[in-house]
Amino acid sequence: MKFLGSEIKWRGRYLHICQILLICMSLSFSGLCESESDYYSPPVKHPIRLSGTFCELRPNHFHAGIDIRSSKGVVGDSLYSVADGMLSRVRVQRGSYGQVLYIDHDNGTTSVYAHLDKFHPKIEALIEKYQYRYHSSEIDIYLDNLKVNIDKGDFIGTMGNTGRSSGPHLHFEIRDTQSEEPINPFLYGFDVKDEIAPTILSVWVYALDKLGRIINKTQISTSTDKNGVLKGKYSKCKSGNIAIGIGAYDKVYQYKSNKGIYGATVYESRDTICSYINDRFNFNENKGINGLIDYDHYKRTGTRVTKLFQMQHQSLSLFDHCDVTRGIIQLDSVKAKAVTIDVFDYDQNIKKVQLDIEPCSIVTSTEKRKISNAKTYVSGNIKLNIGADVLFEDCNFEVNQVGSTYQIGNSFIPLNKPVQVEIKQADLPTNAILVKKGTNKSFGGTVINGKLITTISELGDFVIQTDTQPPTISTVRYSSDRSKYSSWKFTITDNYSDKVQDAKLQIISTVDGSFIRSTFDSKSNSLTITDLSRIPQSARKLYITAIDIHGNIKRRDYIL
Repeated sequence: MKFLGSEIKWRGRYLHICQILLICMSLSFSGLCESESDYYSPPVKHPIRLSGTFCELRPNHFHAGIDIRSSKGVVGDSLYSVADGMLSRVRVQRGSYGQVLYIDHDNGTTSVYAHLDKFHPKIEALIEKYQYRYHSSEIDIYLDNLKVNIDKGDFIGTMGNTGRSSGPHLHFEIRDTQSEEPINPFLYGFDVKDEIAPTILSVWVYALDKLGRIINKTQISTSTDKNGVLKGKYSKCKSGNIAIGIGAYDKVYQYKSNKGIYGATVYESRDTICSYINDRFNFNENKGINGLIDYDHYKRTGTRVTKLFQMQHQSLSLFDHCDVTRGIIQLDSVKAKAVTIDVFDYDQNIKKVQLDIEPCSIVTSTEKRKISNAKTYVSGNIKLNIGADVLFEDCNFEVNQVGSTYQIGNSFIPLNKPVQVEIKQADLPTNAILVKKGTNKSFGGTVINGKLITTISELGDFVIQTDTQPPTISTVRYSSDRSKYSSWKFTITDNYSDKVQDAKLQIISTVDGSFIRSTFDSKSNSLTITDLSRIPQSARKLYITAIDIHGNIKRRDYIL
């Protein structure tokens, strides 16, 4: 079989071209079909420079688009619709994508523009209308019954830094409109020229049991031959089943930061064992990243190794040609094996690894592991309800109470879904919460019949605490003389983090009991009120109320 990276890339483009051809067939009689290269235009006018690529490995999620840098490192660059379409959704939120809009196109795709600083004035007016109608600064509006046509190249807003963003940029996505699955924008012509092959930082061999569960791992020492191929050798096997992992990144000329790779393929001789390709994924697979990477290695070192095999309970659409082997190589007791790994970027620049695998006479075993999916475990006062697809593989971990600490596994074991926890404790206060020991991460909880019941999205050591401390509201910029400032600004903080669960700090701003729109930036904990012109001259007081995730309330009033 020829280089699978080329085959996979061709396959992705083939499917995309088929989609375009179907559209062209439906539109051929009206003469409306454009060539694929002409269908889209860039969302910015300045040269595209990327700070993030599709499916890059991020904490607890895959990166769903590409990040386009600001032209001058500040907010304000104009943004444009990449194709004719219809505005289908607008959202304003403090975290995640911040201010974001969605445009549906007639070729079955949706373009997404996130972290905006400002919307087009007409879109801004529409958002303001809904915010005051529903008395909520954070909104998510689907415009199913409101037809807002957008032409290709229309100005739609400006680049910003809202939501969970680390600097001014545009997070840009192409999605399948029907499934809402994100698709690699490179497949639609939004790629940048890349002439540099990926860099491989480390190569690993994982010894596996009969069920594909990890027994141990070995980092392979490699050297580079005259052709630039990394070569290594694996001996002293621990099992007759092995699989491969790589630490790698891609580099683009004149880019300072490292980018994610496009894909990798493992071969045994000429047979394809498994490949990993960043074409598209489903948002339900986001936590699957913790099974794709060597989570133990990541938690201990802060660096990521991509495992080029599917774990025991893992199903991830980014894998291809892995249905039979799951990426597992069965060793021979007599013959050595030759394993090749191709790591490639979208432009087919390839970095090769060749491994000589010595024969292995060890019979692959299957050890008994006590913790698995779809089971309930009780240890003392602790009860765990582990649902289906929670663990990536069966494992062994302890569940104990040591003093005031509840030990529930360890932080080096990844979870695909949360685990329900029930803890009995004498004289349990009704406002008890479960907190990750040594942090301010609260997993909340509800006390029912002397039990604290909650879910945890990570394992480790926990303690039961109570939170009676309300948030803090501080004044940054305010004056009863409304001509002095164009906006008012405040800082709101709380003693517990709200990033580990769906509950979050609630903030309500009112003037004499009537809603006033505000913007909260979770990065700086700052609340800004800009609609000063909406406040009547006869208004008497501004009220700011903050309610934390445990129900503690802080309210401050300001004389107008």
